[in-house]
Order: sequence, then C-alpha cells, then structure tokens
Amino acid sequence: MIRHLSAGSAFLILLMVFSLNRISADEQPKSSAADVSVQMQSWEELQDWVASQKGKVVVVDVWSTFCLPCVREFPHFVEFYENHKDHVACASLNIDFYGGKGQQPEDNREKVLKFLKSRNATMHNIIAINPDEVVLQQIKTAAIPAAIIYDRQGKLHKVFNNDEDLYGPKGFNYEQHITPLVEKLLKE
Repeated sequence: MIRHLSAGSAFLILLMVFSLNRISADEQPKSSAADVSVQMQSWEELQDWVASQKGKVVVVDVWSTFCLPCVREFPHFVEFYENHKDHVACASLNIDFYGGKGQQPEDNREKVLKFLKSRNATMHNIIAINPDEVVLQQIKTAAIPAAIIYDRQGKLHKVFNNDEDLYGPKGFNYEQHITPLVEKLLKE
C-alpha cells in the first residue's frame, strides 16, 4: 500500500536528495595517482610547452629522485600547483638521466612515475631526455633543486637555486620565496 507524503515530508526528502548531489568546491575530489603521467621531452620541447602557456605564469621545478632537498621540497611544489593551477602552469622536470654509457632516459621512467604517483603530482611531468648537465647549463645553475619562473609573456623571470646560499642554509622554498614572487607576477 502506498502512503501519501505530506508536503513538508516531500520537501525534506527533495532537500536531502539535492543536498547529497551538490558538492561544494572544498569537497571536490582531489587529483589522484591515476591522474599522474610523465613524458620524455627535450629542453627545447619544454621551452615550446612554456611558450604555449602565454597568459599564465609558469613554474618549472627541476629535481631528481636522488636529490634529498628536491624530494623534501617536492610536496610543497605539489601543494603550490593545487592552490594555483587555475592561473599558473606548472611542470616538474626530472633530471635523473646523466648520460652515462649505456644509460637511456627511459631507464628512469618507472622510478620517476612511482615517485610522482606517490605525491599525486598531476601537473605536467617531464623526464629530460637531455643529460642533467645540459639542463643545468641551460638554466645557468650548478646543482638542483632549482625552480624556473616565467612571466605571463613566457619570458624567463627568475631561476631559483642554492648556488650562492642566497636563501640561507636550507635553501629556497615555495612558501617564502616562490609563492610571493608568483603572486606578484599574477598581479602585473
């Protein structure tokens, strides 16, 4: 036997159904490891990607799985990306490939992808096909970690590195150094 619902009961049921179907921005599903991928690219291909991001500030984090400061700072890069992805294009550039005899850039794919998935790094992820020294020469830095910041016009604005101890014994970080600069560039 079917019972009739009062108008008040029907309203409450409809309200509950609509409430369950509505997801606020804070409850949106976060990116997951399944969304993580990595591409093999040359320095030149990375520069083409940067050029295609006109209108956005671009941050490229240069890192390696064997660099402890890189690994320690990487979660802050992921957090930065999640907080700024609507207005800032981010890429992680892994330089594990050193160009040794018999070594190929693809040899690092599984290890790098495992690391990226463990951090839910859903930004544009690249394994450099150029040896690490070639990439470091391009950004005029001696060692990693490094972060490259491009303005909205695609022009190189700044390379963060720890070559000269400008950022103290712990080096640069996203919270104190990169985020304020990017937010300033976004206002320009």
